[in-house]
Amino acid sequence: MKNSTVKLLASISNEIDITSNTSTLTSTTQNIQTVKETPNIATGWTMFEFFSGIGGMRLALPEHVNGMPIRKIVAFDINTIANQIYQHNFLSPSSSLSPLEESVCCVGIDGLKLSDVDGKADLWTLSPPCQPFTLTRGALQRDHLDHRCKALFRLMHLLLQMRQLPRFIVLENVVGFVHSRMRYLWRQVMRRCGYACKEMLLSPHTAVGLPNSRRRYYFIAEHSSVCVSRLLTPIASELTLSDPPQPTDSNHDICTSLPAAIRALYPSEPCTIGECLATRSLPSAPTPSSLWVPEQVLCASWAGALLSIVGPCDRRSFCFTKSYGGGRVWDRSAGSLFYPLASGPLAEGNSRLLDRLKGVDDEKEEGDEEEEEVGDGDDDSVESDEVNPSPPLLKSSSSHYKTSFTDSSTPLTQQQVSQVEKLRNVLGQVRLFDPDELLALSGFPVTFSWPENIALKHRFACIGNSINVRVVSAVMKCLF
Repeated sequence: MKNSTVKLLASISNEIDITSNTSTLTSTTQNIQTVKETPNIATGWTMFEFFSGIGGMRLALPEHVNGMPIRKIVAFDINTIANQIYQHNFLSPSSSLSPLEESVCCVGIDGLKLSDVDGKADLWTLSPPCQPFTLTRGALQRDHLDHRCKALFRLMHLLLQMRQLPRFIVLENVVGFVHSRMRYLWRQVMRRCGYACKEMLLSPHTAVGLPNSRRRYYFIAEHSSVCVSRLLTPIASELTLSDPPQPTDSNHDICTSLPAAIRALYPSEPCTIGECLATRSLPSAPTPSSLWVPEQVLCASWAGALLSIVGPCDRRSFCFTKSYGGGRVWDRSAGSLFYPLASGPLAEGNSRLLDRLKGVDDEKEEGDEEEEEVGDGDDDSVESDEVNPSPPLLKSSSSHYKTSFTDSSTPLTQQQVSQVEKLRNVLGQVRLFDPDELLALSGFPVTFSWPENIALKHRFACIGNSINVRVVSAVMKCLF
């Protein structure tokens, strides 16, 4: 697979004539690229939703784009479970979310042909696999050499060959994408194709008033020939493709907040977790036993230092990943745990129960914990149903985890003993957030639902792999 990816990288470079003396990029082809002709009200816009997952990008779309509706949406994803959830919400006859014309293609994006995309869509949305760029403990961080970049390489290759380009492009990924070679290549392809863009690093907690930390990279673009937004700027020439990107390259243009006019549309501070969960009509059935945190986890010697426990009064929680709810990872790297009976904030240090046992480090900007997540791994990885009572932190070089809390020969400190006793008092009262609650924290509308036959662990995985709908909706307001 490495050779295949290298060949794709070479194909991108071959599409571009690199002049190292001037650091400019010019097309070697004779294609005259234009934007797909603007549709009329009757036909409306067409959207291609690549890496569609459970449909977060589609949900973030406004009802009308520049005064015209979205009339056709084509979703591309190879995850059959995610596609089933997508079809349940958007393609079933009873769905209230279904547009006039929509289809799901369970095909590999890396196998698309030019005729499949050229002049076929006005808007592209992309949320490519994040594993090549995620800054996790033990992550390989193979960047463009990771086989999971193959699909994005293919889309870049197609963009360079297309005669009729999409007018709008929206891309989302993890923070690690910022310093990747893949982002550098992406920007150069966007520049070659004539797009004006805006890049942002945003978290729901600070951007749109949701009590969750999920800092992500957002790239929005409109073709320069039709762009009227003052928020978007042309992409400047950078290094040659033979040079590796540096941490400071082209990062000065990345915004860390929404434009003031758009930010004013959202609450100035995040709501509480309880207020957020109240926006959805959550089931009143008894909590499944699989959601309660087992004793060997809650009362472990490392629990006081590594678990994030939040209650209804807290205003932020840790980023929820694909690993959440799988039985393998319980520490805060996978997401926060929920103590519904808490009468005051836990993560903010006002709890008698935990005596300032914090769920979010004060030293970090919220959302930076993405850098300490346990990697999602391959989509076809098998999750164990057995409880893993020890935190998966042995590979960590982080200063937070220099002490191994799993070494049974090491006596517990007085602080650890105290934390264990306090946590033992809430045994049977601390649990995982259920998937419906995670939908609320991720900004999904109340009309979104799960097919009954989707297992609990797959619901957790799909929402962990998805996007924050409210943040993407705010980002799209910068575009149209």
